[in-house]
Amino acid sequence: MGLQVLPRIVRVLVGIPIALGALAILPLGISSRHHNQQLIANGPIQHAEVLSVTQDKWSKSHKVTVTVTRPSDGVPVEVDGGNQLDPKPVAGDRIDVVVDPKDPSDVVAAQVDWSIPWWLWPFVIAVSLLMLTIGLAIAFGRGSGRLFQRR
Repeated sequence: MGLQVLPRIVRVLVGIPIALGALAILPLGISSRHHNQQLIANGPIQHAEVLSVTQDKWSKSHKVTVTVTRPSDGVPVEVDGGNQLDPKPVAGDRIDVVVDPKDPSDVVAAQVDWSIPWWLWPFVIAVSLLMLTIGLAIAFGRGSGRLFQRR
């Protein structure tokens, strides 16, 4: 009896976090974008000098990381949204940024459109529902071990 309960406990311990994570993805993504929109709307927009622009050569999407000097004290910080700047800046350029007054390490690119396109909503909702279903199926599904048994 004890060994039969162990796989069930493991399935619940794996499935529930997956299901909860699926439920958390949507509101966390929305609040992150909304936070950046509010920062830019409330400003002030400042100019920061670009220290470096590095491209991840292993990334298929060619992710770019932009590092600037924070306007208030010159400390090097990574710019949130630097990958979306068009045209890509080069070292020595000045870009518009907004520094989060509550967290000075959060520097946001002011020229980036932080709104969420309409076509992304159905995709994100579908992925969230799929992950929720998978998590619940792992946690509370019956007989998943039957798939691998010989008949």
